[in-house]
Amino acid sequence: MSNLVKNHPDSKTTSMGIENAETTYLETIDKHAVDDDIPVSAFKDMSRRDAIWTFRKAILFAVLVAWAAIMDGYLISIPGSIVANKYFIAQFCTVIEGDGKCALDSVYVGAWTAVQSVGQIIGMLSGPITADWLGRKFNLALLTVILTLGVILEIVATNNAVWLCARLFAGWGTGMVQTGIPVYISEIAPPMIRGALIAMYNFWFGVGGFAASIALQIAVGQEGYKNPIYSQFVFIGLMVIAFVIIPESPWYYLNKDQPEKAKAMLKRLYGGIDGYDVEHEYRVLNYEREMQNRFAADAKNASYAEIFRGTNRRRTWVSWLPLQFQGLGGLSFVLSYTTYFFQLAGVADPFLGNVIVKCIQLSAQVISWYNIERFGRRILLLVGGGGMVVFCLAIAAVGTSPNWVPPGGLTIALFCLWTWCYASSCAPIGYVYLAEIATPRLRAKTAGFAAACTAVFGIFTNFVTPILISVQKAGWSFKTGYLFFGFGLVGWIAIFFTIPEVAGRSYAEIDELFEECVPTRQFAKYRTRAQIAKEEVDARAAGLSGRAEVGDVKA
Repeated sequence: MSNLVKNHPDSKTTSMGIENAETTYLETIDKHAVDDDIPVSAFKDMSRRDAIWTFRKAILFAVLVAWAAIMDGYLISIPGSIVANKYFIAQFCTVIEGDGKCALDSVYVGAWTAVQSVGQIIGMLSGPITADWLGRKFNLALLTVILTLGVILEIVATNNAVWLCARLFAGWGTGMVQTGIPVYISEIAPPMIRGALIAMYNFWFGVGGFAASIALQIAVGQEGYKNPIYSQFVFIGLMVIAFVIIPESPWYYLNKDQPEKAKAMLKRLYGGIDGYDVEHEYRVLNYEREMQNRFAADAKNASYAEIFRGTNRRRTWVSWLPLQFQGLGGLSFVLSYTTYFFQLAGVADPFLGNVIVKCIQLSAQVISWYNIERFGRRILLLVGGGGMVVFCLAIAAVGTSPNWVPPGGLTIALFCLWTWCYASSCAPIGYVYLAEIATPRLRAKTAGFAAACTAVFGIFTNFVTPILISVQKAGWSFKTGYLFFGFGLVGWIAIFFTIPEVAGRSYAEIDELFEECVPTRQFAKYRTRAQIAKEEVDARAAGLSGRAEVGDVKA
């Protein structure tokens, strides 16, 4: 009896029976004091199904803020697609074609899109600075103001210069959305469903783009082109309401050394959950911060330069490549010109074909919420990304075959297959890696830089793609698919060798995996210190409870 009791450091071998010793030990476990050096969340091993109900309040906040992606998708799609509206063309016409009809110069169209990408870079690089300085929630309010200014400029624009400025503001605001929203969700989401919640961003982005397609189709039968532009205020207004409701990220206050405010945010997110100890869960988060601060040159001030030092350099790469693969795999070629290629292929109703593609995109993204946690990020990225590369090649081959007759059904099928692969892989997973790979204190800046690098490539593709496709310029049309097949193949090979699996890992575990320089394909199998500590305590608890239960140590 005495041996069993004194083996536990918190047990008293004098004047205490084994029943009291067992109670003391189990109370210690109930308080989650697993290890003074490695505090582990009481909910670490909770199943995904249980987590959805247990953390429903935090999930609701994540869903609310993810709705910003609807605004993002809608505000990007409206000015980008309205260029096909005849009233818009009449307003901004600079080219008279051979038949005497007005047309938009493809150089201007490419410049508008490229300037929006420049704006995105500005937002992606400036957003993390204000987010770390003034808070995640403040940043979300700021981007709403910037987007509102962009919409106002679109309304008053009567020439190319003003429309160019409008696209700059639109890009600036959406750049802040694309880095700020995934980071915020990653900081409030439970680890076991973090990937699925971040992936919701891309789903709602698709919903916004789908809504924009419908609005633009309705506008075809109306005079003027500004009604779809006015409608953008509806989505901005809805986001203002959401931003008022959501709490600040506890990680923001933790990194600012404001523990009481951080605990208050934890209580607001998780308060009322049975067994949730705010003090202990704060210790878990603080341990994660202290772990990564050990390797920081300056634990107080995170700079952009630091994301390239030591293991942070590898983490920046991993944050960037999956999102970049969207562009490498043909995003600006396939989804941006769906209606155009359907027209070339002789599809009777290109808008209907576009609706079919959008529905497939949204369906695949919903399924990805489950698959991301069930099968992991890496395998979906490799399988879906490989499909994107193959179907870029197939689209190009079908469209450029010597005896080609516009096969409308086959064209739609190939576009749908590419879209399914895209929406199942890098579309949601790109944002998951963007938000969860970096250390907590560098998360905003790493995400901002990685997304900005993606936007730099977007400047190239968004400017060049319409010129390559346009009959006024290069006239490549379907042959453009060969270019993105090459880009995509290089990107897929890089993903295979450098992108690891981090599904279900806490931020402390991700820190350990990178600091220990674990090989890419060993991430999923590696047992971290936190896992080992939890397993040891569970084993000790089960062993002590079992011996007491059978009466071996009964007083």
